[in-house]
Amino acid sequence: MSVMPVLVAWLIPHNWLSGGDEDHVYLCQRLFDRAAQDGSFLFKWHAHGLSYGIPTSVLDDLKSGHDVLFNGSRHALADMQIEFPDLTVIWVTVSIDMLASRLANRGRETDEAIKNRLERYAPSPPKNAIIIDNSGALSGAVDQLVNVFRLTSH
Repeated sequence: MSVMPVLVAWLIPHNWLSGGDEDHVYLCQRLFDRAAQDGSFLFKWHAHGLSYGIPTSVLDDLKSGHDVLFNGSRHALADMQIEFPDLTVIWVTVSIDMLASRLANRGRETDEAIKNRLERYAPSPPKNAIIIDNSGALSGAVDQLVNVFRLTSH
């Protein structure tokens, strides 16, 4: 059996992520709202003026014995931990300078929005979180993540 988890894409009602660097499924706002109303999201949240959702299909993967990996929200984490008390949190960090550079380079936010985002409170990682530092090359963070699954796979 493979040690790598099922990778779950966000469902989002915006297509700013069209550069291909973040896995996602685009839904128009009307369909996103309908999916949220119909209970199609295991988790949903709003961040930076945008909406995100993790589909309930994740439950099928979990019932089949697979680990799943998705990019969640630090501010929605408490709700996720209530739903899944044994949730393993992989907390990705980045230096403030690198974050500023990456946000500016991707061009999705205004300078003012980036400034506000950098000044906003960032919660501390929860107890027992696995910390990955993404301040360097992406390959280094990917290697750290792969090692997490090699060490923690059932």
